Amino acid sequence: MAKIDLKKHIEVITKAVLDSLDTSSNILVQESKENAPSDTGALKNSIKKIKTQKKIVITATASHAVFVEYGTFKDAPKSFMRKAFDSNSIKIAKEAERAATNIISKINNQV
Repeated sequence: MAKIDLKKHIEVITKAVLDSLDTSSNILVQESKENAPSDTGALKNSIKKIKTQKKIVITATASHAVFVEYGTFKDAPKSFMRKAFDSNSIKIAKEAERAATNIISKINNQV
């Protein structure tokens, strides 16, 4: 079996990984919004995806988001983001597998 220099394929790899993360993050943002408790809608509206060239971050910017997610000494956690991840972990794993297969296929076609 021939050795493949992955450095030569870094653009293909990076694009495929970021595309996969983008797809997975869309699922997590949507599900987090569905799971978030809503009095005023501020928490749901604050859940966003921030995408740069090298990473994707899912965040909830409402000032009370951390207290809802992790709870306080008076209130139990209502883990809207953790629940979204846990309930979609298989979808996310399948998306990562699809991306890996896509990367291998593209690299093989270039070799």
